[in-house]
Amino acid sequence: VVCEPAQINLSGTLSGSAFSGSWSVLSGSGTLTVSSVTGNVVTATYFPSVADVTQTVRFRLTTVDPDGPGALNPC
Repeated sequence: VVCEPAQINLSGTLSGSAFSGSWSVLSGSGTLTVSSVTGNVVTATYFPSVADVTQTVRFRLTTVDPDGPGALNPC
């Protein structure tokens, strides 16, 4: 729940064969910066709007998995 219009720093870790990722807003009307990947960490910053105050804001981290779901190079 957003208590006041301040920035929210997002950070997530890539694992497995995922090599890239990006943050998106599922609910909220603020502004999200472009995601940045450094090593295996994906970051972005969300700037809530006045309408977000006292509301729950939800985010999703989506990753790129080159071999699709499941184990890497299954037998």
